[in-house]
Amino acid sequence: MSNENIDRNPSGEQSEECRNFHVDETRKFWGMDEKTFCMLMHLSQFANYIFPFAGIVLPIVMWATNKDQSSKIDQNGKNILNFLLCALIYSVAVVFLAVVFAILTLIVTRLPVGFFVAFPFFAVLGVVTIVFPIIGAIKAGNGEYWPYPLCIRFFK
Repeated sequence: MSNENIDRNPSGEQSEECRNFHVDETRKFWGMDEKTFCMLMHLSQFANYIFPFAGIVLPIVMWATNKDQSSKIDQNGKNILNFLLCALIYSVAVVFLAVVFAILTLIVTRLPVGFFVAFPFFAVLGVVTIVFPIIGAIKAGNGEYWPYPLCIRFFK
């Protein structure tokens, strides 16, 4: 139905209210366009630095509330969830390896140097969890989809 047939008076003219009303063809998500919303979904992972677990909860809530309305939001949201799960798995693996190395080096050398062996892995993981969401946000802001590298696709 076109806007021209809405609120016509008997003489066929549009009413004053209808002439001043402009239909926005772009869809809004939380008051933002799709690109901005997807960009902020990626950047919302940094909310962890302000409130504990907010960087996990906020992207999930943003994705869950709009995933049925936009395929781009659904795709980016699944991408973010996959990255969050992979970052958690990699963190647990690094902690496990650090403990194993610490125990082994403590037994062999009587010095707890195993944690120093795991430090580069912690550093790389820290840099990746900062850089990848920024790259994802830039790509989403340009309307592109960027799958996080080194990420297992739990949600497809």
